[in-house]
Amino acid sequence: MWFVAFESQRVAGAGGLGDAVANLSEALSRQGSSVTVFLPSHGMHRDRGVRERLGLHDTEARLQGVRVGYDGSRHPYSIGVEEGGCSGVRYRLFKGLDAATSRWLDQETIYGGDEATYQKMSLMARGLRGLVDGGGAVAGRTGRPSVIHVHDWHSIPAGVSAWQGFAGGGGRPPALVFTSHLLGYKRLSWHYMSADWSGLGEERRGHYVWTGGSLSYRPGFKEVWESMAGGSIEKFGSYEADFVTSVSRSYLGEVLGFVGGDVGGKSDFVYNGCDWDHRKMMEAVGASIGLKGGGGGALPTRRELRRHLLEEALAEQGRRGGFNRDGPLALMTGRFDRQKGVDVLLAAVPRVVEEIPGSRFLLLLLPSGGDGSYVEEARKAAGELSESVRIVEGAPGRSIYQLAYLSADVYVIPSRWEPFGITALEAMASGDPVVGSSTGGIKETVVDLLQDMDGGTGILVPPEDSVGLARGIAGLLSLMTASEGAGGDPGPIAYEQLGGALAEDPAFGAKLRERCIRRVRENFSWEESARKMASCYRRAEGFASARSMQRSSS
Repeated sequence: MWFVAFESQRVAGAGGLGDAVANLSEALSRQGSSVTVFLPSHGMHRDRGVRERLGLHDTEARLQGVRVGYDGSRHPYSIGVEEGGCSGVRYRLFKGLDAATSRWLDQETIYGGDEATYQKMSLMARGLRGLVDGGGAVAGRTGRPSVIHVHDWHSIPAGVSAWQGFAGGGGRPPALVFTSHLLGYKRLSWHYMSADWSGLGEERRGHYVWTGGSLSYRPGFKEVWESMAGGSIEKFGSYEADFVTSVSRSYLGEVLGFVGGDVGGKSDFVYNGCDWDHRKMMEAVGASIGLKGGGGGALPTRRELRRHLLEEALAEQGRRGGFNRDGPLALMTGRFDRQKGVDVLLAAVPRVVEEIPGSRFLLLLLPSGGDGSYVEEARKAAGELSESVRIVEGAPGRSIYQLAYLSADVYVIPSRWEPFGITALEAMASGDPVVGSSTGGIKETVVDLLQDMDGGTGILVPPEDSVGLARGIAGLLSLMTASEGAGGDPGPIAYEQLGGALAEDPAFGAKLRERCIRRVRENFSWEESARKMASCYRRAEGFASARSMQRSSS
């Protein structure tokens, strides 16, 4: 099977999509599937670490041609392919062989604004279609796929064009699967998909698409794009796909609500997974920083790790400096953009600090290439809270990243919307109770303590409710510091249920951590995600077979 995507953490990633592509493909490989991942290079073929990790080497592929713009202008391109592999998964990276092509395919910012994204997705479509049409350049190394799995809207032109190439080459084309990790709601003119630009040509015979549980004949892709999808790239990909998935039950509902219920009969959700092992992480992080555990213990305590992170590690990494002293710690990670609600958390900080003096907030944020004014305003707000807040921008290194999770008293995910929220799983796998927005996949991964004291793993509050968020953070910080002696003045516990649980069981906080770890281990493994996705592939192949038979009989 082929994965067509913009991200993989083995090459370049900006969030949960990169984690999903890397880990799902590897889990499928462990279960016996042959998986090849196709990506733009994002310039990472020049990175020594990536080259070594994937064993990258250049290929003989030289994919050249001319794209034609709206105004008839000609844009020659020359695409090369680097190939390698990691953890049983093959990788093919499309790179530029001339300055004009390299400007886009090799741009290191994965999503560098609309123009860069549209250029990358067009050139990747040209590259993948060139490999398909070249036949031996692909078949000799990866074989003809039974499934083409398209991840998010950026990859739809490449995936659909590859499917068309196989459909026109004789035999049954692969099943086409589209996963919406995050809706972009992009509407574009047909030119962006056309033979002039991305290489998707019109068919002489037309083709069939699945809608409303039956096959419908369509004279061409342009007709589907304009008449059915209304220029929405995600609707187009959903109609053309044999099967549609998303990353949670809630978000699949949102996807179908946008795309239309006709797609519902060929859809399902597959949770992302998390492979973090708490004990192994503690051992690795403790050894890397020379902490073996106080009092002769085999592992360092969370408080020891937290003090090292806040007072030493951040400064040692050349960041904006650590804190002048230790304190109860709330952690946030993710992209630096409006969706993730950085501003909502910053608005909550003063209320938490007032209730729990000395509390700390560490935000490890990746650039998103989005709204620059939003980022500047958030930086300014954080600067005014410099005694309590540190924002670390860019990848901090895996040692700091996992050290932060293992040091935190509470994890915060204040997203305005969230299809899945893999960082909440990573937090719980690290033993961190979560304060999160009651939206999307977060509602399905985090169990609200206020609704289930015996099974809860965090507190959920309405999106954009900075007051409720502050109360949740303060409540869990108070609980954790009081029950574990984690330092600082816990103050009164904000919620009567939490105060009662702590009074009844002084070790409630430690047991809550164990419950978080257990929930991820038992319910959200990548192995289970791969099994569920393989089931979706079988269903997709059934739809694809029926579509192929209908086409052959017409």
